[in-house]
Amino acid sequence: MHLQLQTFRESTQVPDAVIHTPHGEAQPPKSFPTGIVIGVTVPLVTIILALVAFWFSPWRRRWNRERILVDNPPRVVHNAPRVVDNVAPDSHPPNLALLTTSFPAVGLPAVVQATGNFSEANIIGKGGFSVIYKGELDGYGTVAVKRLKQDSLSEKIKGDYAREIVLMSRFTHANLVKLLCYCQENAECILVYEFMRNRSLNLYIFATVRRR
Repeated sequence: MHLQLQTFRESTQVPDAVIHTPHGEAQPPKSFPTGIVIGVTVPLVTIILALVAFWFSPWRRRWNRERILVDNPPRVVHNAPRVVDNVAPDSHPPNLALLTTSFPAVGLPAVVQATGNFSEANIIGKGGFSVIYKGELDGYGTVAVKRLKQDSLSEKIKGDYAREIVLMSRFTHANLVKLLCYCQENAECILVYEFMRNRSLNLYIFATVRRR
C-alpha cells in the first residue's frame, strides 16, 4: 500500500514548464527581470510619499484657503459708508461736510473760550502732533480738547484727523472716550472729547497725559 501511494504522488506531479526553441532544445522558463520591478516600484513609492507629505503640509492648507477665496470671493457692500481716503491736497483742513452730515461741529470762538484761549494752565497732555486741553464748553460741560499742532498739519496728519472724526463718531467702547464734536475753522483742526477724570485708553494713545 505504501508503494502504491508513493507511485500515485509521483505520477500526479505536474512537470516544470519548459520552452522549446526552434532547434528543439529545451530551456528553463525565464524569470521576470528584477530591474523592471525596481524601476516601477521606486517611482510609485516616491509619488505616494509625496502625496502623503502634501496632504499634511502647510502648502495644502494655503492651497485650500486660496481655493475657497476663488470659489467664494468676498462680498462687496456698495452702499456701506466709506472711510475718508481722499483728503483734498491743499493747505486747508479736509472738507468735513463731505465726510459727515450728522456729526455736530462747534465754532472756534467757543473752543477758545472753553480752553482760556488755549492756556498752558489747561494743558493735560501732549503728543507728537497734538496738545490736549481741559475746558468748559457750553452745552457739554467739562471736555478734553485735542488741538493739532499747526506746524504738523501735513497732508497725512489732516487725513488722520478726518479719519479720526469718521471712526470715533461711529464707535463706542468702555475704554474709549466719546467724541462730542469737532472744530474746523481758520486752519484749525480740533476734536472735542468728553472728559474722563480717571483717564482713558485713547488719551494714552493720542498723547502723553500729565497728572493733574
